[in-house]
Amino acid sequence: MIHFFEKIQNLFKKHPDQIKAVLEIFLSRVTASHTGIHYRWGKIDQFESFYSMIKGLFPRQFWHLLGKNLVKSLDTKKQPLLMKLAQLHSKTEGYPTTQEDYVRLQLYSIKDGRALAAFKFCLHLACIGRPQTLELDPQKSEP
Repeated sequence: MIHFFEKIQNLFKKHPDQIKAVLEIFLSRVTASHTGIHYRWGKIDQFESFYSMIKGLFPRQFWHLLGKNLVKSLDTKKQPLLMKLAQLHSKTEGYPTTQEDYVRLQLYSIKDGRALAAFKFCLHLACIGRPQTLELDPQKSEP
């Protein structure tokens, strides 16, 4: 968690609009039933954009992309970051797979063999503890 809050503070100083966008997207996409957030395939380009903004906030080794036929379905030119993540984990034993018709981004620990709730927990804390000048409008970020 220390890693997350150090990164988000530094990023907020340099790019407050980016943090605002990340938090609004998170609030509009988060569900109670999953540890990460998910996007339908039709909005995969928006997902690439979200991941590009948030990927530096958590240690790289914990990011996990979950979805059906990810390597075959993603476009290397349009979704290079998601493709890189999908290719990395397609070769790693111990990562879960799914047959769901959407793509989910979550934090995952191979060591513990489970998804980490830190993703939602830290982002919820960031929403609650944000500066008063940073007003969030999750309705702006269409689910």
